[in-house]
Amino acid sequence: MTKLQNAQYAKDGQIKILREKYNQAQAELSLQKQQALKAIEQQTEEKTRREAELEQDMDRLRSQLKFKEHELNELHGMLMCVSFIKKVYENICSID
Repeated sequence: MTKLQNAQYAKDGQIKILREKYNQAQAELSLQKQQALKAIEQQTEEKTRREAELEQDMDRLRSQLKFKEHELNELHGMLMCVSFIKKVYENICSID
């Protein structure tokens, strides 16, 4: 009987150890999942922040481009006007 009881106690001890190891592994796995989710969340937030910054930069650059195009068009118009005035002046000078 004592052999059976000893065997039973040994099995109970093994079961207890296995349960403790299982619970510890589950806790570690849960912690790893939480850490992974937190890392993914941080990466997503960082990506969103960078995308917003890039969008702001793009908007700023688009505005600058529009101003430069407008300035270029004005300068082109002024150049055409000066060219016309030069031709008129040359024609007047050549008539005299």
